[in-house]
Amino acid sequence: MASIEAGEVRPFEERDVRELLDLMRGLADFEGYADEFQITELDIVERGLCATPDFSAYVVPRSGTNELLGMAVTYRIDWTYFGRSNVVLKELFVRENARGLGVGKKLMNVVMKEARGNGAKKLLWTILPCNRRAKSFYSALGATPDTKWENWEVLL
Repeated sequence: MASIEAGEVRPFEERDVRELLDLMRGLADFEGYADEFQITELDIVERGLCATPDFSAYVVPRSGTNELLGMAVTYRIDWTYFGRSNVVLKELFVRENARGLGVGKKLMNVVMKEARGNGAKKLLWTILPCNRRAKSFYSALGATPDTKWENWEVLL
């Protein structure tokens, strides 16, 4: 079996839609909400590749191919109580066969750089309480849990 080499992070493009959706489904399966997952290729195109996109996505292809090894999906909260935006990391996922190759770190570095460059005050995300690997990964990047806020929701 040939070794896997990760390419450079880049914004997703129309040619990536099918594989980006596959990565999103992979995350839904990993986090246990695959039965509720409803995103389609058309959703990604209409909401991510339009004139005013609802989200940004960065991808890491396998070197020399169009196969995507990982993704980071973000969106902005443009107005917050301190007068600057926050960036929310909605999804970070690396294919199992590419974990340990630095794909997640590459994605996080680009997301943090982009957030800083856009004047964001914070980069926020959630982690499943049982996901120790994610907690360790994010801690190594200097992140800490937010102990001031609880997640709440109402199903509509």
